Amino acid sequence: MQERTKVQSVVSLPSLAPFFLVLLTAWFVGGGLASPVQDPELPTCDAGPSQTVECSGPKTRVRLDGGGSTNPIPGALSYSWTCDNPLVVIRKPNSISPTAIVTMRSCVVVCTVQLTVTNQIGSSTCTTTIRVEDTTPPVIECPPDITLPLGESTAPDATGRAVAADVCDRHPRIGFFDDTSITNTILRTWAASDGCNTSTCVQVITIIGPVTPHFDVKPGACPNFVDVQGSNSPQSEGSVKTSLLGNGLNVGQVDLTTLRMGRQSSTDTSEFVEPVFTALADSGTPFMGEDCECHELTDDGTLDVDVVFDLDQMVEALRLADEPDGTEVIVEIRGKLLTGQSFSATDCITVVNP
Repeated sequence: MQERTKVQSVVSLPSLAPFFLVLLTAWFVGGGLASPVQDPELPTCDAGPSQTVECSGPKTRVRLDGGGSTNPIPGALSYSWTCDNPLVVIRKPNSISPTAIVTMRSCVVVCTVQLTVTNQIGSSTCTTTIRVEDTTPPVIECPPDITLPLGESTAPDATGRAVAADVCDRHPRIGFFDDTSITNTILRTWAASDGCNTSTCVQVITIIGPVTPHFDVKPGACPNFVDVQGSNSPQSEGSVKTSLLGNGLNVGQVDLTTLRMGRQSSTDTSEFVEPVFTALADSGTPFMGEDCECHELTDDGTLDVDVVFDLDQMVEALRLADEPDGTEVIVEIRGKLLTGQSFSATDCITVVNP
């Protein structure tokens, strides 16, 4: 009887080596099984470089550019842009170079932009980042420096308010704080803020006390006789010299064009007379006493303002001819400093009415 021969199929291990080599290579390269290689006919996506731009308005525009994307096969690419921040709206999101409109509700707005490019085979995606910052402070302008008499209001309604403009915030907040550490001076610091940046300027408010000058009609004479006959009087020189004494004010700050003399407390401007001549000189000495008392002292080493009036004009404006002989009339000189502050001072004259 013939015995069957058993045939056993043996697969040699060397024949499996290429398979295991490919498997192990894929494992180590991909950290596991390797991902499939991208189809060479898919487009290459390029969303452009990341951008950091300065805020140019409440809604800042940033240009995106997908022009670096390529298509390996003939035909046009289609584009689709999206953003992960609701403060950013992409205008014309299916164009190659759309505009991202960023609403600036904070000092920094960041958006990760995703671009998807598609051809006849399929799609590819890529991302870029846009960052819009507000680092520009508002432009602020202070009201001009001002000088005020003591007692007048220093509130902004009286001294002026700062104004400000900002690129990113159309309505920057404006406030102020006062430094009163310097006597008779307010350093008012104005500040404007857009919520991210602040700019300041300083307004100087100077407070001046009341000006209390002395006035001397006919320095060196006592009493101060004025003849109502005016220039017709035998003793008349046709003018009356008075002196605004420099002991109570800086005579260099007197606006000489504003000087007028009339009866005390008169409200009728026609009863005031303008001087015919003014000059700086040391002519008188202040008198400290009751109204209409006087002395005969002259220069005291302090510079004064000599104010000369025409006698006939003085008699007419002050209506001295209506006064009985020997009447004492209080006269007042009024004027302003170059700063605009008003002042006045008084003296007495004695009417000579034969």
